[in-house]
Amino acid sequence: MKRTSDYDSIHKEAVKKRSITPDTYKGVEFSEDTIFYMDEYQYKDSVTNHVMHFGINTYIKGLAEEIDEHNKKQKEISESKLTSNTNNHKAISQNTWLTKYEALIAEKALNYLHENKLKTVLIDVFERDKSGIVSSLETHTAVLYNNGTNNRIFVIDPSNPQFSSHIANFHASIQVDYSDKMKIYQPPEKANEKGLIGSKANKWRDCVDIAVKIAFGLNKSPALNDFKAIMSSEAVQTISNSYKLNDSIPDEIQDKSFVKIPFRIQQKSNLKITEDLYKFSKTVKQNLIEIVEKTELEKGYFETLFDSDKNLCTKVLENLYHISKGTFTQLHKELEDKQLEILGKGFTPDIYDEV
Repeated sequence: MKRTSDYDSIHKEAVKKRSITPDTYKGVEFSEDTIFYMDEYQYKDSVTNHVMHFGINTYIKGLAEEIDEHNKKQKEISESKLTSNTNNHKAISQNTWLTKYEALIAEKALNYLHENKLKTVLIDVFERDKSGIVSSLETHTAVLYNNGTNNRIFVIDPSNPQFSSHIANFHASIQVDYSDKMKIYQPPEKANEKGLIGSKANKWRDCVDIAVKIAFGLNKSPALNDFKAIMSSEAVQTISNSYKLNDSIPDEIQDKSFVKIPFRIQQKSNLKITEDLYKFSKTVKQNLIEIVEKTELEKGYFETLFDSDKNLCTKVLENLYHISKGTFTQLHKELEDKQLEILGKGFTPDIYDEV
C-alpha cells in the first residue's frame, strides 16, 4: 500500500489525541485511493497478539456530499419499510444500510480476517442517530470476532451494541446484539465534548482504546460461541467499567451502571496487570470488612474506610486506587495470610503510578 505523506501527518496528530498507550500503536498505512487506512496495535512483549484497525479516512474530499446523498436514500428506504412511529431498534437497524465507505472497509476487514486466519479485526462505522441516519463525520470503532468454529463473525461493540448493529446487513455470517443492555465501557455523558477523553490518568478511554483491549483479550481466549459466553469471558469482564459485567467493582462507587471515576488501570495494555487487578479488587470487595476489623492499617487510611456510622465509606475503590504503597503491601499480605494468594509477580504497588 502507498503511504500518503499529507494524510500520514494528519493521522499522527489524530493518534496523539487517542487514549491508548502510545507504545501499543505500531503505525498506519493508507489505501492507494486514501479512502481507508489500516492501524496496527500490538500487545506488550508479544509478536503474535496484535490487531489491525480498518478506519475510514474522514478527510477525503467530497465525503460530506457523499454522506448527504446516502442519507437521502436511507430516508427513502426507512419511509418505505418502516412506519413513522417505529421505535424498535432491531427493525430500524435491519433497514439501516452501510455507506459505501463502511461497506468497503467491511469487505477489506473480513477478507483480511479470513485470509490471515485471525480472531479479530477492528472496523469503523459512522455515528448515527436513532433513526439510522449518519449524524456526523465522526466514526465509532467495533471489534469483529471470528471464533473459528462455526463460520460466524460476532460484532463486539466497546460501548453500546446499537452503535454498530447495522454491520450485520453487510453479510449473513455477521452476528450482532440489537439490545443496549450489555454495554462494556461507558465514560460520562458528552465526555468527548467536555475534554474528558485522553491518555492522562484522570481521563476516560475512547472506543478505539477499549476495542483494542477487547481484541487482545479475545485473541488469547479459547473459542467463544455466543454473546453470552463473550460477555462473561475474562476478555470482557476484567476491562469493563459496568458492574453488570465486572463483579470486582464495589457498589459504593457506581453511578447507575458504571464507575464514577476513570480508574484507567482496569484497561491497561498489559492484560496481566489488568487481570491481576480484577482478582485483587474482587477479593478485597468480598473480604475488606473482615480485613480492616482484624488489621491495624495506618490510621489515616483506616479512617477513610468508614463513615461516622461505622459503615464502609462511599469511595472504597477510589481510596484503594490512591492508597500508599505501604498500605497496599499490607493489604496484599493480609489477603495472603488468609490463603487468598491471587496476585502475580507483575502486580506491585508501582502499578498505581501507571496509566
